[in-house]
Amino acid sequence: MATDKSDAYILCKEGKFIVWPPVAGVDPGEAKKDKPKPIKFQIRNSMEYGAAIVTLPASRVENGATRGNREKTVEPGQSELFVLKRINGSFEYVVMVGDQRATAASDPVIIIDPPCA
Repeated sequence: MATDKSDAYILCKEGKFIVWPPVAGVDPGEAKKDKPKPIKFQIRNSMEYGAAIVTLPASRVENGATRGNREKTVEPGQSELFVLKRINGSFEYVVMVGDQRATAASDPVIIIDPPCA
């Protein structure tokens, strides 16, 4: 992905992997009745080393039954984009770097909170 703006970032701090911010707001953009824009969530791996695997719930991702749509590998310095369903409410997702789960500050749950569409 070529854009600099991301909804969440994967970082390494004091030997631990974290995701910032702990709650990511997803902007649905301007919604038109006949053709609403898809809700997109982009996460960037800001580390210089270590690929991260990001997994979102299949129930929240467009075509989530397809593993490639809900689980993506984010290489160092790169970002990945997920297209979300228009479902209100927060949900958690998982970021793994190697065998270590990234946390949000001290909280092991990372939440995406999309606004109402």
